Amino acid sequence: MSKKICWMDCETTGLNAYKNDVIQLALIIEEDGRELGSKVFFMQPHSWENIEQGALDVHKMTMEQIKTFPKPKETHGEIKKFLGQYVNRYDKMDKLYPAGFNVAFDIAFIQHFFKKCGDGFFGSFFNYKAIDPMQLIHILDAKNHIKSKNHKLATLCEYFKIPLKAHDAESDIRATKELMEFLGFCMEIDAQKLEAGYVEFCQRRGESNL
Repeated sequence: MSKKICWMDCETTGLNAYKNDVIQLALIIEEDGRELGSKVFFMQPHSWENIEQGALDVHKMTMEQIKTFPKPKETHGEIKKFLGQYVNRYDKMDKLYPAGFNVAFDIAFIQHFFKKCGDGFFGSFFNYKAIDPMQLIHILDAKNHIKSKNHKLATLCEYFKIPLKAHDAESDIRATKELMEFLGFCMEIDAQKLEAGYVEFCQRRGESNL
């Protein structure tokens, strides 16, 4: 059976998945390296009392803007409808592999979002095995192949010159997907190719139709 991947990134009202909420979610569905679909969702928080101003400052969102977003349950229905196009939630063998940068954070928030909407069946769409470029970053860092000052997504994208508009869910997840493809390609061919950077990778990918 082919491997279906769901790249995901959340923007939230804080860092606690139980207390804080998702307000933006970007999803990209991929199967065997081919993008099948993508969508960005916005939603009001379940709790207006637990919105941290620091989080809004990072996302550059205002309370007035968030109040225009759909109600959580409305967006929850749209998310399920979108995911249902690519996976049979009643088939135990047909699940999406969740993928993203530090994806455990996003998984926790989406799971709690489902639960807060009265839906305990997050696992009917997703496999428990996650894909995260941080795993490759740690391997490459241990071998001293990466000299980035830290392992934050924005820093790594700047280091490798991968386009990124930080703290926007759609831009973050597309940059994460490109980072994963770049790192995977370089490790498969030659880890030293990392030094050539993302531009050469794109040229090579175009030449070889990767």
